[in-house]
Amino acid sequence: MASNQVAKKTEQQIHWIHCNVCFIMYMRKERSLYLLACHHIVCENCKQDYVPKSSPKLQICTCPLCFKLSKFSEINNSMPKILKDLFHPEPWKDGLNNFQIMMFQSKHRQRYLDYLDAKFAKIQEHRKHITQLKRQAEATGRLAEEIKDERRHLENRVRLIQEQRRMSDDNNKNCLSNSISSSSSDRSSHLGRRVRPTPTREVTITSFTNLTPTHSFEL
Repeated sequence: MASNQVAKKTEQQIHWIHCNVCFIMYMRKERSLYLLACHHIVCENCKQDYVPKSSPKLQICTCPLCFKLSKFSEINNSMPKILKDLFHPEPWKDGLNNFQIMMFQSKHRQRYLDYLDAKFAKIQEHRKHITQLKRQAEATGRLAEEIKDERRHLENRVRLIQEQRRMSDDNNKNCLSNSISSSSSDRSSHLGRRVRPTPTREVTITSFTNLTPTHSFEL
């Protein structure tokens, strides 16, 4: 129980120590971290590309942040006391340069908080984008269902029209057949019928009456 409390207290004291480039935390113990003379902190992965190839054993590298050629020291319990004091959780108790140490720690805490704020803002942006995509997907799904319903409706109409056309064609065929049969029957009946002469009618002519040559005006 006591060891767990000590471990928790230690974690709270060192939670701000991180690589200033990739922001991996020191307390995870996944990589070695290094303090540069310019007071920036970098991990071994971020440091290795900036170590001069001509002198890799001199513990010198170019800072990835300020690009100063600086010496570095690995952050651990074996590092020089003057450097380790910068990570002291309570420097006022040991009579150390409280202002310098607190400024160093405050700068790195703020850097990490800015990183978290930026990361949180990016997460919020992604969530907003995901929400928009979900709404678009839902709208697309509704549109797809409407299109399916419309397609089913059109297919039903096509089947109905085809059925009506088939019935109409059948009716036309029946009517044509009946018409041909009726025409043949009428022609046979007409040929078998006698032609009777048309009776002559007497023509009566209507004439003017009382025609006299006398008149009282001129045309």
